Amino acid sequence: MIGNDIVDLSAAARESNWERKGFLKKIFTKDEQLLILSSQQPEVTLWLLWTMKEAAYKIYSRQKGIRCFAPTSLCCQVDLTLSNNHPHQTTLTVAPSTFKCKLNTGENKYTGKVLIGDDIYLTESAVNDRLIHSICATNKADIGQIKAGIFTTGHPLFHHYHQTKPGCVSHHGSFLALVYLDSGSPLSAN
Repeated sequence: MIGNDIVDLSAAARESNWERKGFLKKIFTKDEQLLILSSQQPEVTLWLLWTMKEAAYKIYSRQKGIRCFAPTSLCCQVDLTLSNNHPHQTTLTVAPSTFKCKLNTGENKYTGKVLIGDDIYLTESAVNDRLIHSICATNKADIGQIKAGIFTTGHPLFHHYHQTKPGCVSHHGSFLALVYLDSGSPLSAN
């Protein structure tokens, strides 16, 4: 199983008052709160951790059949050392059309884990000045096979993506993120 989550940083800045009293405590563990508050970019770190939790929760809820999002029970571990290998930025071929789906150059890439009880979910995240996108899988083999497309409002797939049968869907603000497990399906990466 695979998961993903995307945050449009402009929309998040407009719509969320994350600095209000109690917000961090309600969503993040004490270690995560410390990481956010000690970060040079606390808002970016906050949304990075959020996308990791959401991507993992999407898998967890499907695996367990549980619909109870208790964000502090999801514990993020993230390697804030920038990674050079990030497979989920790619060109997607959706028969019969090809869509270029690359994020801005200058993005930062991170790897991490989300722990939910005894379950471990692996994450890879891309961060740039416009968005944060995290992908997630339960094992290294699957995370290495995830292919993703990120589309903006107005793209033909924005409202008609169901035909491509994504493994997981996320949308926020002006962005839609679709992920697929590349297993020889009609969708393949170039």
